[in-house]
Amino acid sequence: MRLPSATPGRKPSRAGLLSRFAVAVFLLTFSISCAPHPAVHESFTRLAPSIEIVETHPVETELGHPETRDTLPVWLEFIDGATSTLDLEHFYVSTWPGRRLEPVLDAVGRAAARGVRVRLLIDAAMYGTYPEPADSLGALEGIELRVIDYRKITGVSSTRS
Repeated sequence: MRLPSATPGRKPSRAGLLSRFAVAVFLLTFSISCAPHPAVHESFTRLAPSIEIVETHPVETELGHPETRDTLPVWLEFIDGATSTLDLEHFYVSTWPGRRLEPVLDAVGRAAARGVRVRLLIDAAMYGTYPEPADSLGALEGIELRVIDYRKITGVSSTRS
């Protein structure tokens, strides 16, 4: 099969043939390089961390999906399983005795007590409203508390605790 030339009845130039050949080689090489190697794909799949969806819903409601775990036990698993570092960033930390965050704060304190390096980053705007829980954690040995003014950098942090 003969490819049509740029001008009907005229043979393609050597430069034209070379450029077509170069494009064909590039496309072939690119398509081969994009295909995952079976051994690499298998090992990545085997070693890749799994992802789990968890949820938090207002305590006063009946919301929640029965097949989705609540965040509280998952957070406790993560914190209690930390062995070297625990990095937390929250818009604010606010709690009262008996509330859901109390066991989380206790777990963070336990992690620091067992030698885990804990770094807690809090938004300056909300820290002014709720300083006590963050200050209580920051006073513990092994916990580094930093307050950052996101409005000066990127706007407002909207992470949820």
